[in-house]
Amino acid sequence: MLKVPTIKFVYNRRGDATKNHVASVEMRIGHERRCKYLATGIRLLPKEWKNGMVANRVDAIELNRTLEKFRVDALKVINKMVDEGTVNIDEIPSRLNQLHDEGKSFIDFCRERASIRKYGRAKDSQERYDRFLRFLTSYGKIRYFTDITDRNIMELDEYLVNVKKLKDNSKWNGYHRFINSFILDAMQEGILKRNPYKNLHIPTDKEGKGLHKFLTLVFTEKLICHF
Repeated sequence: MLKVPTIKFVYNRRGDATKNHVASVEMRIGHERRCKYLATGIRLLPKEWKNGMVANRVDAIELNRTLEKFRVDALKVINKMVDEGTVNIDEIPSRLNQLHDEGKSFIDFCRERASIRKYGRAKDSQERYDRFLRFLTSYGKIRYFTDITDRNIMELDEYLVNVKKLKDNSKWNGYHRFINSFILDAMQEGILKRNPYKNLHIPTDKEGKGLHKFLTLVFTEKLICHF
C-alpha cells in the first residue's frame, strides 16, 4: 500500500524574519523521509503568523483561503498519483502548475497577486492596481495565459497609443509595467515559459522625466544663478 505524503504549512523556514522583516510561508510536503517545499507567494511578519495560520492582518481571511486552496490542490495532485500507483513528490510542482493552468485565467492570477502586493501600500498605490485590473477586464483581449503573445502585447500597445491617446511614460507605468510584472510572477511559478516583453521594445520615455525637459535653457540658467 502506498504511503500518502503529508502536507503542512511552515513559516520562516530559513529563520531570517525579524520584527520588521517579512519571511515566506511555504507548503512542506513530506514523503518517505524526504521533504519538498513549495512557495505560496505569501510573505509575513512574525506577528502575522499564529498556530499555522495568517493572523493580525486585515486580509487574513483572504490569505488563509489562498493557503487552503494550495492545500486542496496539492491533495488533488497527490490523490491522483496514488490512483496511478506511483508517488513522486518531485513531480508535484509541475502537476500543480498544470492544474492551475486548467482552472485559472491570467486575470484571476493577476487579481490574486495584486491582493498580496497591495497590502501595506499607500492608498494611491492600491488604487493603481485596482484601475489596472478594471482596465484589463474591460479590454478583454488578454484574459488567459494563452493570450500572452508578442502580437497581443503589440496590439495592446497600439490600443493605448491610438485609442487612449497615451504618451510613452503613461502607457508604460499605467499598463505595460503591471502586465510585465505579473508575467514575471507567472514565469517564476512555472505557469508561463516566456515573456513577450523580452523581445519587444515598448518605449517608456524614461529619459523624459527630468526637469530639464520642461525648462528652456535660459530659464534653467536663471534658476541656477538664483540659487
